[in-house]
Amino acid sequence: MGRFFLCLFVIIKKRLYLCINKSVMPAKSITQERNEAIRKAYTQWTDKKYKDVRIYTDEYIFQKLSEKFFLAPSTIERILYSVTN
Repeated sequence: MGRFFLCLFVIIKKRLYLCINKSVMPAKSITQERNEAIRKAYTQWTDKKYKDVRIYTDEYIFQKLSEKFFLAPSTIERILYSVTN
């Protein structure tokens, strides 16, 4: 029974911690940080060359980034090519 209350306390404490942290940082800045990380990873993939020729196509890079960031490849493409971000 003691183990149950300990697990329940940890779950409640973790949810409270997550709620507090989410309220500290606005969702817009979290999205901007994610988009910057996606752009940085994209440039790292595109900078890989062999004899001055890019190794990976854009479609391959979009697929890899979508797996890494758990987004659709079309979303990755919109993030990379949007002007408003």
